[in-house]
Amino acid sequence: MSRDDRFVIVEGTSSSNTPIRPHNWAERFAGNLASYDRHLRLSFSSLLVPVMINDVKGLRMNRGLCHSHPEIYKDILGFAEAHDLRVHGLEAPLELPLAS
Repeated sequence: MSRDDRFVIVEGTSSSNTPIRPHNWAERFAGNLASYDRHLRLSFSSLLVPVMINDVKGLRMNRGLCHSHPEIYKDILGFAEAHDLRVHGLEAPLELPLAS
Protein backbone atom coordinates (compact mmCIF):
# COMPACT_ATOMS: atom_id res chain seq x y z
CA MET A 1 0.00 0.00 0.00
CA SER A 2 1.45 3.37 -0.95
CA ARG A 3 1.50 6.01 1.74
CA ASP A 4 -0.41 9.25 1.33
CA ASP A 5 0.20 11.74 4.16
CA ARG A 6 -3.22 13.32 3.69
CA PHE A 7 -5.00 10.25 5.05
CA VAL A 8 -5.18 7.85 7.97
CA ILE A 9 -6.22 4.34 6.94
CA VAL A 10 -7.95 1.89 9.29
CA GLU A 11 -7.93 -1.73 8.10
CA GLY A 12 -10.84 -3.96 9.05
CA THR A 13 -8.72 -6.79 10.43
CA SER A 14 -7.02 -7.14 13.76
CA SER A 15 -3.29 -7.64 14.14
CA SER A 16 -4.06 -11.39 14.34
CA ASN A 17 -5.77 -11.19 10.87
CA THR A 18 -9.26 -11.68 12.31
CA PRO A 19 -12.06 -9.76 10.54
CA ILE A 20 -14.27 -7.71 12.85
CA ARG A 21 -17.99 -7.48 13.34
CA PRO A 22 -20.26 -5.87 12.47
CA HIS A 23 -19.33 -6.42 8.84
CA ASN A 24 -20.56 -2.94 7.85
CA TRP A 25 -18.56 -1.01 10.47
CA ALA A 26 -16.81 1.19 7.87
CA GLU A 27 -20.07 2.22 6.18
CA ARG A 28 -21.60 3.01 9.58
CA PHE A 29 -18.77 5.39 10.46
CA ALA A 30 -18.68 6.95 6.98
CA GLY A 31 -22.45 7.41 7.12
CA ASN A 32 -21.98 10.03 9.84
CA LEU A 33 -20.76 12.50 7.23
CA ALA A 34 -22.62 11.16 4.18
CA SER A 35 -25.41 12.99 2.41
CA TYR A 36 -27.85 12.27 -0.38
CA ASP A 37 -27.17 13.64 -3.86
CA ARG A 38 -29.84 15.04 -6.18
CA HIS A 39 -30.65 11.50 -7.39
CA LEU A 40 -31.24 10.43 -3.77
CA ARG A 41 -28.14 8.24 -3.74
CA LEU A 42 -25.96 8.15 -0.67
CA SER A 43 -22.73 10.07 -1.24
CA PHE A 44 -19.82 9.71 1.18
CA SER A 45 -17.85 12.75 2.27
CA SER A 46 -14.26 13.00 1.05
CA LEU A 47 -13.27 13.31 4.72
CA LEU A 48 -14.40 9.77 5.55
CA VAL A 49 -14.69 7.04 2.92
CA PRO A 50 -15.14 3.27 3.22
CA VAL A 51 -12.51 1.46 1.12
CA MET A 52 -11.40 -2.08 0.29
CA ILE A 53 -7.84 -3.01 1.30
CA ASN A 54 -6.63 -6.47 0.24
CA ASP A 55 -10.27 -7.66 -0.03
CA VAL A 56 -11.04 -6.41 3.49
CA LYS A 57 -13.19 -3.40 4.36
CA GLY A 58 -11.40 -0.37 5.70
CA LEU A 59 -11.85 3.31 6.30
CA ARG A 60 -9.92 6.24 4.80
CA MET A 61 -9.94 9.35 6.99
CA ASN A 62 -8.72 12.71 5.82
CA ARG A 63 -6.39 14.23 8.44
CA GLY A 64 -8.62 17.32 8.49
CA LEU A 65 -11.30 15.23 10.20
CA CYS A 66 -9.32 15.63 13.43
CA HIS A 67 -10.12 19.36 13.42
CA SER A 68 -13.46 19.52 11.64
CA HIS A 69 -15.13 16.60 13.46
CA PRO A 70 -12.94 15.70 16.47
CA GLU A 71 -15.56 13.49 18.14
CA ILE A 72 -15.94 11.27 15.07
CA TYR A 73 -12.16 11.11 14.73
CA LYS A 74 -11.83 10.07 18.39
CA ASP A 75 -14.63 7.49 18.06
CA ILE A 76 -12.99 5.85 15.05
CA LEU A 77 -9.54 5.68 16.62
CA GLY A 78 -11.06 4.42 19.87
CA PHE A 79 -12.92 1.72 17.93
CA ALA A 80 -9.70 0.79 16.13
CA GLU A 81 -7.83 0.52 19.42
CA ALA A 82 -10.61 -1.50 21.11
CA HIS A 83 -10.66 -4.00 18.22
CA ASP A 84 -6.88 -4.05 17.73
CA LEU A 85 -7.22 -2.86 14.12
CA ARG A 86 -4.29 -1.90 11.94
CA VAL A 87 -4.03 1.87 11.54
CA HIS A 88 -1.69 3.42 8.96
CA GLY A 89 -0.56 7.02 8.79
CA LEU A 90 -0.50 8.01 12.45
CA GLU A 91 2.61 9.67 13.82
CA ALA A 92 1.89 8.45 17.37
CA PRO A 93 0.02 5.31 18.49
CA LEU A 94 -3.17 7.37 18.83
CA GLU A 95 -3.48 10.96 17.60
CA LEU A 96 -6.54 11.95 19.60
CA PRO A 97 -7.36 15.65 19.77
CA LEU A 98 -7.09 17.23 23.19
CA ALA A 99 -10.33 17.87 25.03
CA SER A 100 -11.37 21.51 24.93
